[in-house]
Amino acid sequence: MLEIIGSIGDLAEGQAGLVTERQAAAVGATDAVLHELVRSRVIEPVVPRVVRMRGGARPAFPRLYTQ
Repeated sequence: MLEIIGSIGDLAEGQAGLVTERQAAAVGATDAVLHELVRSRVIEPVVPRVVRMRGGARPAFPRLYTQ
């Protein structure tokens, strides 16, 4: 799971901390893994099918980045 977290972090780094569920799936994150990461507060939902990696600065208007 740590490799998946690292891969999601790599994606998020260039996208204001945001990652789509499809992008996460492409690096091996199943729905169960995403639910566990939300439950453990590693990621948080922003809008349907988009999550944000926690730990960095939070964009003032994260939904604008999802358009």
